[in-house]
Amino acid sequence: MDPVPVGHGASIRRPDQKADSVMVLLKSSLAAISLLTLFSSMAWAEDGVQDPVAYCKSIGTNDTVRPIPSSLHTKGDALFNLKPHASSMLQWRCMDHAVWICSPGANLPCGKADVTLGTPGPITEWCQGHPDTDFVPMYVIGHNSPFTWSCKGKEPLRSPHEAKLDSRGFFKSYWKQLPAQ
Repeated sequence: MDPVPVGHGASIRRPDQKADSVMVLLKSSLAAISLLTLFSSMAWAEDGVQDPVAYCKSIGTNDTVRPIPSSLHTKGDALFNLKPHASSMLQWRCMDHAVWICSPGANLPCGKADVTLGTPGPITEWCQGHPDTDFVPMYVIGHNSPFTWSCKGKEPLRSPHEAKLDSRGFFKSYWKQLPAQ
C-alpha cells in the first residue's frame, strides 16, 4: 500500500513503514561495519606485514605504529595483564629487531614524544591566567610532551625532569618488548 497524498508534500504513512525504515537503517549500518572490517584487513594485507615478529627480525627498526594483529592478542593480553581480548587496542612497532607493544590509554600516547623545546602558546596563555602555579595540566601541555611545566610569575618554566624516552623518541614506560619466541 502506497502513502496517500494529503497535500503540499505531506503524506500518511503505513503503520509498518517506520519499522521498515529502522530495518533499512540497521541493515545499512551492518553493511558499513562489514565494509570497514574488510577494508581494514585489506589495508593490513597491503601493508605487507602478516607476521610482526618475522618482519621486525628482518627489518630491524621501523617507527610506524600499527594496530596489533589478532595473532598477537593473547601475548599482548599477557604482556599488559589485560583481560582476554582487551588487547585489540594495543599497538606495535619494530625496534632493534624486536616487536614492541604499547597499550594506549586515555592519557598514554603511543606515538613519538614532542621534544620541541620552544614554549607552546597554550602554556604561555595558562601562565598568564594562573601565575605562580606549581604545574601546568597535561590537557594544556599535551599528552605527547615529555616535559612538565610550571609558572614562575606569569612566565612558563620547563622542569628539568622529563619522561624517559627510548632511543627512537617514544615514551619508554609505555612500550614493552614482546618476549622472544
